[in-house]
Amino acid sequence: MKEPINFRLVCAMSYEVHKTLCKHKSKDQPYCDLSFSADGDLLGTSQKNGVISVIDITNDYKTKCSFMGHQVYKARKIRIDRKGPKSTRLIYSTEGGPENGSQTEKMIAHCLRIVDIENISKILLTFVGHRDKVTSIALHPEMPIFASAGKDGQYFIWDTRSPHPAYHEDTSYFKNQLCWSKCGRTLCISRQTSSKQTKIATFNFQNMKIPITEEEVFDTSVPKYKDRNSLKNHFVTDIEYSEDNKSILATTNTNLIMKYSSSLTKPQRLAGHYRTKDDRCPLSAAFLQDEIICGGNDRSIYFWKRNCGSLMKSTELKTANSVQRIHVNPSYDNFVTLDSKGIIQSWVPR
Repeated sequence: MKEPINFRLVCAMSYEVHKTLCKHKSKDQPYCDLSFSADGDLLGTSQKNGVISVIDITNDYKTKCSFMGHQVYKARKIRIDRKGPKSTRLIYSTEGGPENGSQTEKMIAHCLRIVDIENISKILLTFVGHRDKVTSIALHPEMPIFASAGKDGQYFIWDTRSPHPAYHEDTSYFKNQLCWSKCGRTLCISRQTSSKQTKIATFNFQNMKIPITEEEVFDTSVPKYKDRNSLKNHFVTDIEYSEDNKSILATTNTNLIMKYSSSLTKPQRLAGHYRTKDDRCPLSAAFLQDEIICGGNDRSIYFWKRNCGSLMKSTELKTANSVQRIHVNPSYDNFVTLDSKGIIQSWVPR
């Protein structure tokens, strides 16, 4: 049994950079994805050029493997499937191909693949179905299945042992993000309707046709969200369940962060951070022990108290560039940030 890293949170917002994991030299870095394994030992990254890397957190952040996801199409979304010590697999999506290609060409370009990190040259399975960019991949916490959502309005539930989908829905709704509850019983999905309204809904895994509950994210009584034409530019960029399954955190591409109960009632708006709309890189917030954290365009990392939502701005956590994504290690008191220049850093308590 591994010994946990002896990190102790002395006080809120007392963090420092422990390691700069990778730097992308390109001036234009619009897309990069991060993903921890369920045990927190591995970190997966995908770069704009399509290179996928797996970093071993327990071995001084050394690269365990690195490879080109596909020779033609670029790897984008990535998740590490590690439900046992014997097998660690990567599930990743690709995108590219001709804009005016046939339906078959589009599905091949936007498919998902699964490989074992001990034999990255061999693709175990290919999952074909999406006709446009995959916007989200969510692994089930216990079962050998995962869900994927796409810009084409489709979402799938796949069995990692079969290339055929276990469930499929194709609608005119634009699917942004999805996330399994920690117990694996419910799936939360964000979607933008034909009337440009953005909603999040929860579904029982045993009945994916009818949502358990559904809630509109943007309040149309607020002037900036009244116009239907402007609403199409606002959408959910990340969804996360809390570890006790009692809360759902929805981040948007505006300065709006919503924390809901699991029944999508009693929404709590987290405000006070500096954030302007930036289409180049998605924004994400995350649960961290007793706080919620998110980056701002002023190069700061912000903290809110989870129980009351009050803001505690970190004056110490200033980054070189604006933070776009934050991922918390599920096992330790540390997190990684991805900034607007493609620099990934690991932060640990002082």
